[in-house]
Amino acid sequence: MRKLLICGICLLVLLPAMASATTYTGSLVVGGDPLAYSTIWFDKTGTDTYEQAGGGSIDTSYLDGDELAWLYCVDLFTSVSVATYPSTLVSDSGDIYGGTYSAIADVAWLLDNYATGGQGDDAKALQAAIWTTVHGTDYDLSPSSSAFNKYTDMLAALDLTTETGNVGNYLWISPRLEAGGAFSQGLVGVKVSAPVPEPATMLLFGTGLIGLVGTRLRRKRK
Repeated sequence: MRKLLICGICLLVLLPAMASATTYTGSLVVGGDPLAYSTIWFDKTGTDTYEQAGGGSIDTSYLDGDELAWLYCVDLFTSVSVATYPSTLVSDSGDIYGGTYSAIADVAWLLDNYATGGQGDDAKALQAAIWTTVHGTDYDLSPSSSAFNKYTDMLAALDLTTETGNVGNYLWISPRLEAGGAFSQGLVGVKVSAPVPEPATMLLFGTGLIGLVGTRLRRKRK
């Protein structure tokens, strides 16, 4: 019984660390056929000249062998290839390349409400909305895009909301081929597998465990 009580106390002591942000090195496999990906015409210069950029979720990709439900680009000015990146940095606090974008909570809100796999108009609109949110309104989706109306609806909803996105729900990914090497395009994704319980849930579990041990000890003393 004493061992169980000690385990329960140790669990509570560890909870603050469990709730804190984490960054680790993982292996990212960017999958799919790049020739099959949808594209969007995106204004990358602040003029009426639109350039072609990838649109939609990069499917199917894997992180440490686990399938990602979807994978979107955060950065606009670098690229990522269909390849394996064995020295990828992964963060749950919005860190890309070791730093946090100022609009990362807004990106998380867009993901909370609109994230989807595939390369349909919903996914293309979301990708464009992420880029506009991160890099500013000089980087807009072409009005001729089939996803334009959904794109503007997403940005309008973001502008009206008073809610904050759940940054910690997602994996903020900086692909890298080797330690100390250059980073490829910053990404964000989420695994298909069930998420780890939230710290609050673990707190209830820990206090419940101690309560259970206490009850058993009291019964033993009777």
